This record gives sequence, C-alpha cells and structure tokens, in this order.
Amino acid sequence: MSIRETIGLVSILLFFSIICARADSNISLPGQNGNRPAVDCSYFPSRLHAFVFRNWTCVSASRLAQTVGGTEEQIRSIAAQLGLPEQGSIEEGWKDKGYITVLRRNWHLLDYPQLLTLLGISPEELEFRLMNDDFLYIKLGSVKPKCGELRYVEPDGRTLEKCSEFKKLMMKEGVGRLFEGVERFRFNEEMSLMPEGEANSAKERNIVMVHPYFSEYGDCLMDDEISSYPEELLRRYRSIGVNAVWLHVVLRNLVENGGVYDDSQDAGRRIKNLNKLISRAEKYGIKVFLYLNEPRAMPPKFF
Repeated sequence: MSIRETIGLVSILLFFSIICARADSNISLPGQNGNRPAVDCSYFPSRLHAFVFRNWTCVSASRLAQTVGGTEEQIRSIAAQLGLPEQGSIEEGWKDKGYITVLRRNWHLLDYPQLLTLLGISPEELEFRLMNDDFLYIKLGSVKPKCGELRYVEPDGRTLEKCSEFKKLMMKEGVGRLFEGVERFRFNEEMSLMPEGEANSAKERNIVMVHPYFSEYGDCLMDDEISSYPEELLRRYRSIGVNAVWLHVVLRNLVENGGVYDDSQDAGRRIKNLNKLISRAEKYGIKVFLYLNEPRAMPPKFF
C-alpha cells in the first residue's frame, strides 16, 4: 500500500470514528454536563436583573416569571428598578423566527431546563435546533456554560442601590432608544410597500439563486404555510430575474419510516410541504434547490 493510500485509509477511519463517537453519545443536549463558568454579568445589579433586561423586548413578563419562579408583578418591578419602559406586546415571531436571539441572550444566564421553559420547546426540539440550525451550537462556542438555576429573589438594599445607579446611567444614555416598539417580523407585510423591480432577460439562461434573508434555516418544512417563501416574495423575485431559491434540509428527515433510517415521524409532512413549495414557486418560473450537508451523525438507535 502506498503512502497516499495509507493516508487516505487513515483519514476515512478517523472520519467514521468521529461520526460513531458522536452517534453513540447518550447526552441528550450538547454540553449539558459542562463545567466551564458562564461569562460574568456583574455590570448588572444582579443576574436576575440581567435576565429581565435582555429579554424585555422579546419574551413576555409572564414567561419570564414562569422561568424563574416569580410573578408578573415581581418581574415588572425588576424592570422598573432598571428604568425600563412598560412592556408592550411581544410578537409571535420571536418563538420561531427570533429564537436564536433569545437563546444567545440567555446562553450564559440560564441552564438547559430553564432555557426550555423560556423558549417553550421540548429537549428534542432544542437539540435539533442546536445541531442542525446552521451549526448553531458551534457558533455559541461549542460549550454550554455552567450557569446554575436562576430563581427570583427579592432584591436587597445593596442591589437596589446598584439599580439606582444603573437607572441613572440608562436615563443619561437614552434608554428609550433601546426599547422602541419596532416590529421585527413584518417582512411579508412590508413587501407590498417595496417598489417593483424589472426583470433582466439576459439572466433567463442562467441560474440566479437566492435564499430569503428572513427564511427559517432550521426546519422550515415543518411550517405548513411555508411562510419563509410567501407568494408575494416569489413574485417579486421573479420580477428582478431570480429563477431559483434554496432551502436547507436534513436528508434523513425526508425519509419515511420503513426506509433506511426508519426514524422520521414527520417525513411525510415535510415532503408534502416541500411539494407545496415547489408548486408555489413553479407559478413564477422559479426552481427549488435543496442544500444537503451530509453525511450526518446518526442517533444511537440507528446502530
């Protein structure tokens, strides 16, 4: 065997050993037993105050209270101590389109059980998002910091003094600008206000492909409305010469039970929605491409 062949064989064996090691792991959520300390947030009066501050525009006071074992009134009191304005209505889009922001803001504040409560999802959903949503876990540092449980505790005198100082600073810096009630998830509605483009016929013979900047990346085929690719968007894409769109999928999640993988309960639903998207796009002369980043590590039950 030549040196080149030996190196190639070793590389293949190493690759599959990594795949199997990860697949055999019994950890349901990545890094859940880690001991690396969380990033310090001592510039806030307390960790509880940091929690309320970071989530005030994206998570309702009732959900915040449920997460830390307090009441809505207690959470609103914490917000007032920081000089925050009254909480307005929280857009539904934060749950499925803005959850990465919520997760990132709380990654160094909450442990996994409390993150699940805050996001309102199951461990399986969170695991899927962390491992499949554009390598989210890697982007979060490939480590889950050890945070410890965060519970509501009535602020003591020293904490209230820090709150007073913090509030003065916020007023000086114009805290209102940080919490303006700007709607974040009105992309589809606002498209009707955009000027129409003009198609470039010279592009007809080439593939001009885009990915919607507000599309869900993780698993948009579980959305029966396929809201990441609305009709108005496709129509406007076509008007400027776009003739193809792409979306990310995990191959095994499109294989129905009884096949090679035999572990995708929602494969039929995804395929149905994929066909719905294909039909919708076809009306505008737009093709649909799938981005498959395979092979993927398989769960233990596969082996």
